[in-house]
Amino acid sequence: MVNNNQPSLLTVLRSLPWSRANARHAARSRGHGRPELRGAKALTVDGLGLDFPGAVQSARIMRFRANAATGRLTRKTIYAITDLPSTQASPQQLGENLLGIS
Repeated sequence: MVNNNQPSLLTVLRSLPWSRANARHAARSRGHGRPELRGAKALTVDGLGLDFPGAVQSARIMRFRANAATGRLTRKTIYAITDLPSTQASPQQLGENLLGIS
C-alpha cells in the first residue's frame, strides 16, 4: 500500500491511465449496517513511467459507503504496487488483501 508519506510515488499512481484498466473487480456488501460498493482495478506498469524497483502491477482500490442515517456517500481510495504479475494477483485478490473485497 502506498501512503501519503511517499507523495511523489502517490502522484504517479494517481496519474496512471486507470480508465484503460481491463483487469477489474467489484463487489457489493453491507459493512456495519451500511451498504458498500468496493472496486479494484489493476494495471501492468511496464512503460507507464512508474520508477519503482520490482514493480510489476499497480492497483487502485475504491470503497463507496453510504451512511444509513444521513444518506451521505463517502469514498476511500487506496493505491498499491506489487511485484506479482496478474496471473498471481488479480484485482479481486489485491482487493481482498487490501480492503477485504470478496
